[in-house]
Amino acid sequence: MIRSTERVGLPVFNASALLDLIKKLVVLDRRWIPTKEGYSLYVRPTLIGTSPGLAVATPTSATLFVILSPTGPYFPSGFKPITLLAEYTYVRSWPGGTGEYKLGLNYTPCFRPQEEAAKKGYQQILWILGEERKITEVGQMNFFIVVKRDDGDVDLMTPVLGWDNSAWCDAGLGIRLAALLPALPALSQFASAPGFPSKIHVRETVITVPRLLEFSQAGLLLEAFGSGTAAIVAPVSVIGYEGHDITLPVYEGGAGPVASATYNALVAIQDGRVECEGWCVRC
Repeated sequence: MIRSTERVGLPVFNASALLDLIKKLVVLDRRWIPTKEGYSLYVRPTLIGTSPGLAVATPTSATLFVILSPTGPYFPSGFKPITLLAEYTYVRSWPGGTGEYKLGLNYTPCFRPQEEAAKKGYQQILWILGEERKITEVGQMNFFIVVKRDDGDVDLMTPVLGWDNSAWCDAGLGIRLAALLPALPALSQFASAPGFPSKIHVRETVITVPRLLEFSQAGLLLEAFGSGTAAIVAPVSVIGYEGHDITLPVYEGGAGPVASATYNALVAIQDGRVECEGWCVRC
């Protein structure tokens, strides 16, 4: 949030002081914390400029406030795989832009493309960048694919989030699984679906739509899913691209073994059943 504040010229605040205030607020409103499995208290700190007058300039004053909201599971009746439209006419994040920051301005330009995708029968957008058709993210989530290797292991791949060694994609808005997994116990401990691979190699790499097509046509594309704050994990069933659909394997329960294990692991962190340094703060 500090990085986002600095990017748009808002007054910078004391992050430690804000965290202490959030802890006290959660304790004060603890009666709103859901006790039912899969439910949680969503915490949203917000900063808006409040300088009086009309001017195109950085604000000299701002209001910092925190919203708490009880929330339920994104898929209350079980995983329901989503359909994606690979979109390259509109661009959500690009080198030098604001996609890596938590800003309201990143959301509104997505509304019209989302409506157009819905008219074509797709639920979300797979954002594409440049002539090479590089995949950046899905909706406002990080994107992951599971690909079978020649040696029988699998690669869990996510688009590299750098451009000339500078992050430009929406890394901060979703759950950076590539950074999280090394801090977790073996992901296999959270497997609840059959077919979990014997070994997973986590890779940040450039993923293009043509490469995705190659994986699919070769029968190597096992799973695709998004990972973000709200849905935690959203499995993908179809990706539309230039009038054709890339169809993902169908799994009982809606999510593949890696996606479901990932979901279980992240929920375990949220519930405090698993310690993960740097990802949890006790109130």
